Amino acid sequence: MTMPSNPRMTYRMATPEDIRAICGGDSPFTMAGIVFFYDGIIAGLGGWKIENGQFFAFSDISPHLEINKQTIWRCAKIVMDFIRKKGVNM
Repeated sequence: MTMPSNPRMTYRMATPEDIRAICGGDSPFTMAGIVFFYDGIIAGLGGWKIENGQFFAFSDISPHLEINKQTIWRCAKIVMDFIRKKGVNM
């Protein structure tokens, strides 16, 4: 999907391949997330994970891209809405 406020920013549900690309390998945690792209380049990942029986929200932003704070905030809102819709209690 494209973010209406920034057409250069797109996002979709993260795949295992996305997680490996961002994290450098398989995640040791049960997780679900959304991957964000800026001009087709991975810009970040956010979602939820289960660690030691607890749910946590997480995010990781690429240090190689300059993204303004308002766009980061909008991405965070998309992630939190995703978590709420899944009914995950944190």
